[in-house]
Amino acid sequence: LGKKKNTAVSTLAMTEVIEYDTSNQYITVGAGMSLLELQKVLGKNNQWLPIRPPFFSAKSTIGSLAAMGVSGPERMYYGAPRDFALGLQYIDARGRIISAGGKVVKNVAGYDMTRMMIGSNGAIGMICEITWRVSTMPELCRAASAKGDLKTCFDAAFKLMKSNLFPTFIAAVPAGDVSEQLPGEWKIVVGFEGLSMVVEHQVKACQDLLSENTLKEGKAYNYDMVDGCFKDEFNKIGLASYILRAGVSTEKMPDLINDIQIQIRPSGWFLDIGCGRIFASLNSLDKDAWVTMTQTAIACNGHVQLEKSPESFRREQDVFGGTPRPEWRMMHKIKKALDPGSLFAPGRLPQLKNMDV
Repeated sequence: LGKKKNTAVSTLAMTEVIEYDTSNQYITVGAGMSLLELQKVLGKNNQWLPIRPPFFSAKSTIGSLAAMGVSGPERMYYGAPRDFALGLQYIDARGRIISAGGKVVKNVAGYDMTRMMIGSNGAIGMICEITWRVSTMPELCRAASAKGDLKTCFDAAFKLMKSNLFPTFIAAVPAGDVSEQLPGEWKIVVGFEGLSMVVEHQVKACQDLLSENTLKEGKAYNYDMVDGCFKDEFNKIGLASYILRAGVSTEKMPDLINDIQIQIRPSGWFLDIGCGRIFASLNSLDKDAWVTMTQTAIACNGHVQLEKSPESFRREQDVFGGTPRPEWRMMHKIKKALDPGSLFAPGRLPQLKNMDV
């Protein structure tokens, strides 16, 4: 029979709108459609998919969004991709087309394969089409911002989380250029989206709260609904050779930020305070420093991983954060059961380092 050759299979040609019910607010599209094109289709009916994934380009597809399960700081309010996915079709390891979920929220019988596929990094099947629950466009997207040191920004963020306001996101970015030192001044940005009158009221209340916490140079401004408030910040971080993502409880974020600065000296920062995530860009990364960083994150009851790194670094280092987490064993068991020949996305799951599956 000769040697078998690996064949790359692409979903980029699957760009069609398969079904769109504007009244019941769901749409089924091919996995190759870009997120930008989907938003254009929905926008004609005053609807949208409320997900703004960081580091996505205009050509990034709905299939990659679903497989990676990525979301921006708006996840704090809207939720993650798995919260919007009603159903999907995928090709399994035996070449069968499997349908999971449906077109309504309460449509699960047996195993919920839809949410298992969302965020699986394509490691257990190739997604062909997805049905999304969509939302009505907000009338207004408006942000309140102010400047201060890191501690003051976090103090204000904690008070916002305990207030009766409903921010779409709470984030912070350096107020000036990033040098070898941790920025002394930060800009906290709080977004609100929805009915214009409600948004205006909440932005004003947020500005008052920021001012009461001695933050200065308070501003309020509108931002684009599709691009969001941080497109430029993510574009800058995305240019770096390395992108670190850390997850930790919001209360421990300041400590982990200081540790990251000391150990690996990032060239850029984005703090997703509302979701407890830290993004940092680096132009270079010492291997020993990376190992130390992973251990530091674990000590904070958090984790770190490299969203982006050179292939040479990935071959020699564990970019998923070192010490195996409890859920990794289950991930590998599912992979072994559904894809025993490891056909899909090899290397996209963290390694267990000689642990039995």
